Amino acid sequence: MPSNVDLVRAFIAIELPISIRSELAVLQTNLQLKCRCPAKWVASDSIHLTLSFLGEIPYKSLEKVKQAMSQAAIGQMPLHLALYKLGAFPEMESPRIVWVGLSGGLSDLKSLQSNLAQLLRRYGLTLEEREFCPHLTLARIRDEANPHEKRQLGQTLDSAELTQHSSFCAQFISLIQSHLTPRGPLYNTLFREELRTTANIMNA
Repeated sequence: MPSNVDLVRAFIAIELPISIRSELAVLQTNLQLKCRCPAKWVASDSIHLTLSFLGEIPYKSLEKVKQAMSQAAIGQMPLHLALYKLGAFPEMESPRIVWVGLSGGLSDLKSLQSNLAQLLRRYGLTLEEREFCPHLTLARIRDEANPHEKRQLGQTLDSAELTQHSSFCAQFISLIQSHLTPRGPLYNTLFREELRTTANIMNA
């Protein structure tokens, strides 16, 4: 068994442009003003679109992850996505996670995610068996939140509308390391792969 020092907690995601993160920060502030449900709000500069959560894996497996990312990126056009609507997991009546959904090139996004997952498994990585639901996490509800507070939050989310459905172009997928701290996770981008229609000449 590898020791903790031989492991890295990591995931693959699409990082967001500053303009989108700024809009999400404003949205978070507005929601907090409307509803006092106890929650841990994600720092806006840490919000990302997760494609595959890897968990704790050996450092030596990172090269396999990079290879899978490079293969998945070939033939994949950049993705045009937009902020769409507010939602919650598992349901609006009793939310545990508050999120923003996406619109735009979702078919291409899901195809990329599925292809990436297949490649990662082919390289021996173990992934969660969960249907991919593209979203940007805004907050996680704290355990002390009571049913009334959760219902109130759900009603707020259900009635709220995004003031802007801003769009962005995702041109890269990123391998990100997550360091868990008492103040929340700290992220470090280890590797980026460009979405492209042809293989890089250097890799040919």
